[in-house]
Amino acid sequence: MFPPGCGFASRFYPELRITTSGAIFCDHEGMVLVGFSSTTAETFDAPSFEAFALSCAIQKALDKGFSGVVLESDYAFIINKLIFEL
Repeated sequence: MFPPGCGFASRFYPELRITTSGAIFCDHEGMVLVGFSSTTAETFDAPSFEAFALSCAIQKALDKGFSGVVLESDYAFIINKLIFEL
């Protein structure tokens, strides 16, 4: 059994002063298992936005009972923090 993959992203809307984030979990064939989006009125810097999206994705994976999830991000700063500081 292949672990699910998860792509996640976030976006800050300065004119509205909100941040949105979302993620999609797919199986090894690319079929969507579950997706979600969330909005917060908190305003942070770009790394914090992406970390917020990651934390939401991890929480959703735990809620759904997924294990061994492959997280995908193009934001190297967050990935490096996870690899080198945990």
